[in-house]
Amino acid sequence: MMDLGKTYFTSRDTDFPAEIRELNETEAREIKDAYTVLHKFDYFLRRFTEVELNRDDYFRTIDRYALIFKDDRTGKPAGYDYKRLAFIDINRAFINLISSFKSFIEHILNYLEQLYGSSSSQYLEIKKLSSSLYDGYLSYKLLIRLRDFAIHAQYPIQSVHFDREHDGKGGFNYKVNVQFNKSVFLDNKTLRKKLGSDLNSYGELFDVEPFINELMTLLKRFFEAFIKVDKKSFLPSAELIKKLSEEAKTENIGVTILEMDGAYLKHNTKIIPVKMGKDFYEALE
Repeated sequence: MMDLGKTYFTSRDTDFPAEIRELNETEAREIKDAYTVLHKFDYFLRRFTEVELNRDDYFRTIDRYALIFKDDRTGKPAGYDYKRLAFIDINRAFINLISSFKSFIEHILNYLEQLYGSSSSQYLEIKKLSSSLYDGYLSYKLLIRLRDFAIHAQYPIQSVHFDREHDGKGGFNYKVNVQFNKSVFLDNKTLRKKLGSDLNSYGELFDVEPFINELMTLLKRFFEAFIKVDKKSFLPSAELIKKLSEEAKTENIGVTILEMDGAYLKHNTKIIPVKMGKDFYEALE
């Protein structure tokens, strides 16, 4: 039975935390430090997930208007100017995507610079990778530039067309085709200077989707490189939490102090983030 005021490593598989063993002050502090460190890793994982969610929202928004278009043309009138709204909504989703992308890159670079310094190998390696992706892939270069264009100039997507096409089976497919407009970009002084030569081989209108798909692959590569470069910051904490989970033979573990809450005993438990540790190991693979 746990004693009042002492600190315990506990299993949370039952209604109340079950004692595994008592923790001394050093052990309790090490566990606390471990989940503080892993929460830093989890922050960047969440920012990457935010980009993925914005990507999904972008495509889901297009699909939603394609369905409205189909219903409107096949006997269920929308009753409002959904095409006008679609232009705004699709741009909204796209701007959220590219904003979260740029923030993700900048937050990682800022973190490494603050932690290791601007002349460190860790910072310079990831900075070099970002520059390499910028120089080597138009998707990275264009979309990171379009974030500022969207904030300071105008909507980054200017062509949203609703098209009905024969499906070859006597029916129709209803699509929303979303494209960039090259002339809009080249009319902007900054984009013309930074991207003019890159856009020479593209037509007046060109599809947005391939740029997003390639970008997500590049971002995954960037995130994995960051984790490998900074793994020494996170690995000891992940290893400690993994050992605790193995000791308890469950992932549902915590640090518990038994306290008085008025006339009642209270199990004050801090959850040990086993899932965060597993996410870190997966990011290393």
